[in-house]
Amino acid sequence: MTSSSSSLRNGGWPVAADVRPLHRWPWTVLTALALASLLPGFLLGEDTSGGARYDFLTFHWPAAQLFADEPTAQALREYSSATTPLQHMLLGALPWVHDPAAYRLTGLVLGAAALLAFAVAVQRRFCRVWPGYEMAALAAAAVALSPGFRSATFWGDTDALPLLFSAGACLLLHDPRSGTWRTRATAGRVIAIALLGAAAFYTRQLYVFVPALSFWLLWSRQACSRLFLLGVFGATALPALYLFLIWGGLTPPRFRQAPTIESLLYVPVLVAPFALPFLFARSPRDWRLPSGRTIAGVLATVGVMTVLFGGVTLTPLGGGLLTKIGLLLGPLGVPFMILAASLGWWAIATCIASGADHAVLFGFAVGPLLLPGFFYQRYIDPLAFTIVLMFASPPLAARIVTQRAIVAGYVFFLGLEIIGLVWFGLLGHVGPSA
Repeated sequence: MTSSSSSLRNGGWPVAADVRPLHRWPWTVLTALALASLLPGFLLGEDTSGGARYDFLTFHWPAAQLFADEPTAQALREYSSATTPLQHMLLGALPWVHDPAAYRLTGLVLGAAALLAFAVAVQRRFCRVWPGYEMAALAAAAVALSPGFRSATFWGDTDALPLLFSAGACLLLHDPRSGTWRTRATAGRVIAIALLGAAAFYTRQLYVFVPALSFWLLWSRQACSRLFLLGVFGATALPALYLFLIWGGLTPPRFRQAPTIESLLYVPVLVAPFALPFLFARSPRDWRLPSGRTIAGVLATVGVMTVLFGGVTLTPLGGGLLTKIGLLLGPLGVPFMILAASLGWWAIATCIASGADHAVLFGFAVGPLLLPGFFYQRYIDPLAFTIVLMFASPPLAARIVTQRAIVAGYVFFLGLEIIGLVWFGLLGHVGPSA
C-alpha cells in the first residue's frame, strides 16, 4: 500500500510510518520554560502587545465593573468597550471584580485554562500523527510566548477567553474515529457546539468564524436535521439582534469607525508574518520553486496594490511588526509594505481556495478584519496560528501542520516576544501603538 493511499484511509493524515519519531526531552524542556515564563510576566505586569494595560484601565475593567453595578440592560447601553460583552458580563458577576489585582488574576486563570483546552484540542486532532502529547504541548507553549496572548492573559483583555471556547467547539466537532469532522451529531452535541461558538463570538467579534464554520461543517455533512440546526444556531444569534437594536451594530457607536480601503494593505501585512511557521512545515529539500501562475498572480497583485497605495503615508498607530519595519525603511517603506501585502494576499487566497471548508473558515476570519479603520497585531496574534491548528481540515492541515511547523511557531513567537520586550520595555514605546 502506498503512503498516499494509506493517508486517505487515515482521515487524510499521514500514516505513522511517514512521521519521524519524537525525542521527548527537548520539547518538554522548551514547553516548561515557556509555561513557566507566564508567572513572572504576570507579576511584572508585562505588556508586550503594547496596549493591553491601557485597554484594561480604560475599557475592560470599567466595563466589567459596569455590569456589576448596573442592571444588564443599562450596562449594555453604557458599555465602554469595542468588543462584544460576554467576558465583561461574566467577570462582572464575580465578587472581586472591583479589585484590579483579583481581576487580573482571573484573567491569568482563564488564559491557563485556554492553553490547556487548546493543547487537548490539538492533541486530539493530530493524535494519528503525534501519538504522544509533546507536540500539542509545544504548540500550547508557542501560544504562551505570543505577545498578544500574554498581554491579554496578564491584563484580563478579551483575546484569551475565546480561545477556550474555540477549543471546546473544535473538540466537539472532531470525530476521533475518522480523524476528521463529524458526520453525525446528537442534538445535545449540536446545542453545545452552537453555544460554544456563540460564546466565542460574544466575547470577541473576530471569532465569528467559529459559529460560521461550525454551522457549515454540520450543515454540509448533514450531521443532524438541517431544520433543527437552523433553529439552534438561529437562537444563538438572537442576542446579536438585540445588540443591533441598542447599538445599531455589533460595536457601540463611540467605537465604530468607517471602513477604509487601506485595510486592503494593512490586513494582509498583519497576516503575512504568521505564514512563516507554516512555510517551514517541510524540509528545505522538499521545497519547490513557485509555479509561473503563482509568480504571475503575486506580481499582478503588486501592480494593483502599487496603483492603490503607491502614495500612501504609513500609519504610526498600529499596523503590526511589518508596518514598524516599513516606517524604519523610510522611502523604501511603502514598496516593502506593498510586497508584504501581496504575499499576504497570496497566503490568504491559497487557504481560501483549498476547499469549501477553508473558504468558510478563512473568509469569516479575514472578513471582519477588513471592517475597522484601525489595525493592531494583537487582532491576529496568536489567532492566525491557533485557527490553523484547530480548524484547518486535512489534507491542508496534514501538509502544513508538522513537527517542523510547531517548532518554527515556537521560535517565531519567542522572537515576537523578544521584539515586544525591547520595543515596549527597553525603548519605552507605551500605549495602544502595536
